[in-house]
Amino acid sequence: MQNYTKNEEIMTLLLPCQTRHYILPTVLVAEIIYIDTLMVTRNMPRWIIGKTRWRQIDVWVISLDLTPLDGAQPEFDNSRIVICHALNPENKEQYFGVCISKLPKLLRIQRTDIQWQEGKPASDFGRAVSVAGIPAILPNIAEISKKLLSPF
Repeated sequence: MQNYTKNEEIMTLLLPCQTRHYILPTVLVAEIIYIDTLMVTRNMPRWIIGKTRWRQIDVWVISLDLTPLDGAQPEFDNSRIVICHALNPENKEQYFGVCISKLPKLLRIQRTDIQWQEGKPASDFGRAVSVAGIPAILPNIAEISKKLLSPF
């Protein structure tokens, strides 16, 4: 087991989505943008909302909340997109976007602040955690990147 120094901090963003919060290390975030133009895709998995143009690159935009079971589309009023680095070396898509409902909150946390929530429902995209007392999902970015490459 690895020992960590008392001062070791992780800079993270608490991403407010429609139904829950997600926590992401800031090193995975390239930029946060407003939804300007979103090309909605049809006949795709529910969690893929569409594509947007960012710095002359078409970027997939996903919903970590997996749109509601009743088939309703997520609300995009005042929404933003967190542009993330993909973590799959075979991935031709170097970035993808995560739709969030409000401004993210910067959290400076210690590794010991993360508590795994065993037995708590999580997401298809990550594990349930509590960070500094805040319930959240720690997404598996490598798995998301891999799913974006798989045939739809």
